[in-house]
Amino acid sequence: MASKRKIYFYPAFISLTLTGLLSVFAFGWVAPASAAMDAAPMDDQRFSAMQAAYIYNIAKFFEWPAQPGQSTFDICLLGEKNEVLLSQLQKGTEKRQLQQLPVRILQIDNSGSSTEASQCKVLYFTQTPEGSGFTDLPQLHHQQVLRISAPYVSASPYSQVDMELEGNRIVLYVKAQALTESGLQAKAAFLSIAKQR
Repeated sequence: MASKRKIYFYPAFISLTLTGLLSVFAFGWVAPASAAMDAAPMDDQRFSAMQAAYIYNIAKFFEWPAQPGQSTFDICLLGEKNEVLLSQLQKGTEKRQLQQLPVRILQIDNSGSSTEASQCKVLYFTQTPEGSGFTDLPQLHHQQVLRISAPYVSASPYSQVDMELEGNRIVLYVKAQALTESGLQAKAAFLSIAKQR
C-alpha cells in the first residue's frame, strides 16, 4: 500500500450492493447497504481488510473449468510481501471455500515462475508488474487465471479486473476482451456492477 497517499475508510462493498448480492461480507465487516460512507482516514489494517474482502468476493462471481486432482483454490499475491494483507486474507478465508475447494493464500515474488503463477486461480497485483520484477507475466495471458490489480497499482495490460479508488468508494473495472481470451466466465451479476474498460 502507498502509505503517503490519502486513504479513506469504505465500509466493505457498500458501493457494490445490488439487491443484496454483496451485502454481507467476511473479515469481520458487515455493512448495511444504507450505511453512510465514513470519510475517516483508514490505517493499513482496515485497508488490507477491505482489499481482502473484495478479492474473495470478486472470485465468487467467476467460474473456472474443473481441474481434476486440484485440492485447493489458490489466491496469490504478486509483488513486495505485504504481511498485513496476507494475514487478513488467510484469516478471512480460513474456513471458506471457492469452487468447492478450501482457499489457500500464497505470496509470489520475482523469483516465481509462470508455472507457479498459472496454478493460481486468482493473481492479485500488489505492485506494478514492472516493479515486482516478475518477468513471466506474458505467459499468463491466455491462462485461466483471474488477474486483479490493487488500488493505486497499474497492471495493464496484464490485469482483467482493476480496483480503483474514486471519490469515496472503490470502483471495479473489467476488461471484457482480456477475460474472453482467458476463457474465464464472469457471472452476469458481476458484469452488471463493474464498469467496462
